[in-house]
Amino acid sequence: MATRGVGEGVPPERRYRHRVLSGRPATPKRRPDPPEALAAACGAVQVDAEGRVWRVTRYGRPCTPYRAESPGKAGALVVALCLSGRRLRIPAHRLVYHLLVGPIAPGTKLSWRDGDRSNNRPANIRISASTDSLDVIVGGA
Repeated sequence: MATRGVGEGVPPERRYRHRVLSGRPATPKRRPDPPEALAAACGAVQVDAEGRVWRVTRYGRPCTPYRAESPGKAGALVVALCLSGRRLRIPAHRLVYHLLVGPIAPGTKLSWRDGDRSNNRPANIRISASTDSLDVIVGGA
């Protein structure tokens, strides 16, 4: 009886280099923030004029305000929230823009004018197209 190599006999669309993919559909790399998560955050956090996010409730009860941001994988600050028992990590700049500037349309990308991902002042966050995020590196506006 001949042995088969890894991935042999599997259709090419289900093959990935040396591994065989499961039958599950591939998930996108970054899922958009659900609008209900941003709306739920309005009661749990507050944002000051400098773009700092403060947690004002803990376990559903009012508490002494403390900073809610923590560093994320890509260098941007994130805020952890629980929504219907599911833990979400929302980028802090999206939360600041939503609460201080206005709602964000689905699929909209935001970027920082100065390129500093920890600077979440409302004046520093802007709506950008996919190619505009390179403006800071190239020296554009």
